[in-house]
Amino acid sequence: MPTSYVQAIPSVVDAVLRAAPSSVLDVGVGFGKYGLLLREATDVAAGRYRPDEWRLRIDGIEIFAPYRTPVHDYAYNRVYYGDMFEVLERLPVYDVVLLIDVLEHVPKEDGRRLIDKLLSRAGKKLIVSTPLYPAPQGDYRGNVHETHRSRWTLVDFQSWDSCWRLVPTPDGGAQIVEIDPPANWTDCPADRLVARAAENTGSIGRLDVAFALPHLHLTGGIKILLEYARRLRERGHRTRVYHTGGKHAGPLPAWSDVAVDEAASFSDSADMFGTVRDCDAIVLGWVRQLENSERSQVPLFYLEQGYPWLFGDVSDVDPDAVRSYLRSQYRRPVPIGCVSSFLADVLRVRYGRTCAVVPNGVDTAAFSPGSEREGATVLLVGPASERFKDFTTAVRVLRRVWEEGTRFQVLWICQTPPTLLNCPFPVRFAVCPPQDELPDLYRSADLLLYTSQYEGFGLPPLEAMACGIPVVAAACGGIDGYAEHGKNALLAPPGDVEALAAHVRDLLVHPDKRRFLGRQGRTTALRFDWSAVVPRMERILASVAQFKNPSSAIVGRPFDCQAPLLYPPL
Repeated sequence: MPTSYVQAIPSVVDAVLRAAPSSVLDVGVGFGKYGLLLREATDVAAGRYRPDEWRLRIDGIEIFAPYRTPVHDYAYNRVYYGDMFEVLERLPVYDVVLLIDVLEHVPKEDGRRLIDKLLSRAGKKLIVSTPLYPAPQGDYRGNVHETHRSRWTLVDFQSWDSCWRLVPTPDGGAQIVEIDPPANWTDCPADRLVARAAENTGSIGRLDVAFALPHLHLTGGIKILLEYARRLRERGHRTRVYHTGGKHAGPLPAWSDVAVDEAASFSDSADMFGTVRDCDAIVLGWVRQLENSERSQVPLFYLEQGYPWLFGDVSDVDPDAVRSYLRSQYRRPVPIGCVSSFLADVLRVRYGRTCAVVPNGVDTAAFSPGSEREGATVLLVGPASERFKDFTTAVRVLRRVWEEGTRFQVLWICQTPPTLLNCPFPVRFAVCPPQDELPDLYRSADLLLYTSQYEGFGLPPLEAMACGIPVVAAACGGIDGYAEHGKNALLAPPGDVEALAAHVRDLLVHPDKRRFLGRQGRTTALRFDWSAVVPRMERILASVAQFKNPSSAIVGRPFDCQAPLLYPPL
C-alpha cells in the first residue's frame, strides 16, 4: 500500500539528516509522507517556511500515477511517474536516495539490480527500509506492483557497504539499511603476499608464534585460536598465548586444557606490542587489538572470524561512528585472513581487503559418529543472550513443530539457561559442560537446529556433521562454505519459521533422511579436519614472519582510501 511503517520514521529521518544532503530522491513516493517530513525537518525547521525559500531539493519516483496527492505537488520539487528503472536513466546524482518499503515488491534479483542502480545515483548514501517479515499482499486498488515478491535479511545486504538496524514493530520489525556508494580502495600489499603464500607448498622451518586472546570467555573464536596454538605446537613449532584483556586475569581460560610454551597477560594490546620482541609473528583475534599495531616489534596477522559490527549490525550504536572506527582499523597495513569466503567478500566490499581464507577446523577423531540410534532429540548450541544467534526463532520453530503434532525433546548446550515461558516441549540444559564432553552431547541428539541471523563461519553445524548428526540451519552466510541444501544439510533463509519447521519435522519423521544427511555431513567434515586446515595457516604464518626483513614490500608503507573518516575512533 502507499504507506510505510510509522515506527521507522525517526530512524529514516535521522539517517537522512546525518548525511546533511542538499538533494534527496524518494523512490516509491506513495502517499508522500517522507517528502513532507523531510521538508519540515530541514527547511521549515531552519525557518524557511514558504516554498520559495526552500533549499533542499526533494524529487520522487512513483510507478502508480493514481497515488498522486496534493502532498506530491506541495512537498516535492518534482515527482516522476513511471517505471523506476526507466526514470532513473535520465536523473542526476542525488546526495541521498530513499527506498522505503519498496524492495519487498520486486523479485530478489531485480532488487539487487535496483540497489546497484540506485547507488549509481547516490552521492552520499542509499537508505532502505523493508519489513523483516513481509505480510502476504497482492494488488491494491488496481496497482499490480503492490504484491510482495521477496523477503530480505541482513545477509542479503552483505554485497554492499551497509549498516543495518531493526526497528521493532507489531509484525516483527522494520529493517533500516544505510548503504554507502562503493569506495575507491587502494590495495594492501601484504594481502597479495599472504594470499599467495596460502597456496604454496614446500618445507617450513620451526616457527615461534603467539596468539593474542582479547578475553577468556568461552566462544567459538577463542576456541579456534587456542586450537591453532595446540596443533602448531604438536607440529613442532613453539607457541605462546597472550591475554590482552588485563593483567588481573588469565593468561589461559580455565575451560581449556591447551598446553603452550609460554603464556602471559597484558593490560592491553599496546602493552603487548611494546613488550614482545622475540617471536616470529603474533596472531590477533579481535579488531580492537589492531589499535596501536604500528608499535608492534614483530609481524602481525589478524584472523577475522566475524562479529555484529563487521556485518553492519549496529542496532544500538551510532552507525557513522562505527563505520569510521572500523574503517580506520581495517585500513592498517596488517595482513588479514578470514575463516570463510563469505567473510572475505564482506572485507573486500567494505574495506578493500583481499584476504586469504583459512576455514575453521574440527577434530573429526573426537567429533565422530556414535552407534546408530532412533530417537527424537533436537540439539541447540549457543548462548541465548546473543541476539544474532536468534534462539527466538529456534523456539518458534520448535513450537510450530510441536503444535502440529510431532513429539521430541530438546537438548540445549549453553553458558546460562534462558527462561522459556509456556514452553510445550521438554528441554534439558547442558550448562557449561567440559569441552571433552561436547562430542558425547552431540551424539546424544538426532538433529541440530541452528538459527543464527548471520555467522562468519558457524562451528556447531560442522561439529554436528562430524558426529554424523543431520543439520537444519539458517543460510546465515559463513555456513555456505560447507553446507549445501539437500546434499549435506537442510537450509532455509534466516528467520523463516515455516521453512525451518518443515525441515525439522521432515527429519524427525524420516529416519532414512537423517541417516543420509548424517553420512553426507560426516564426509564434509572430514575435509575440514585440523590435519587439512593447519598446514594452510602454517604457510601463512611463515610468510608473515618474513615481514621482519626490513626490505619487505610492506614495512613502513601505509595505504588508505579516498573515503574520509567522518568521526574519530570510538
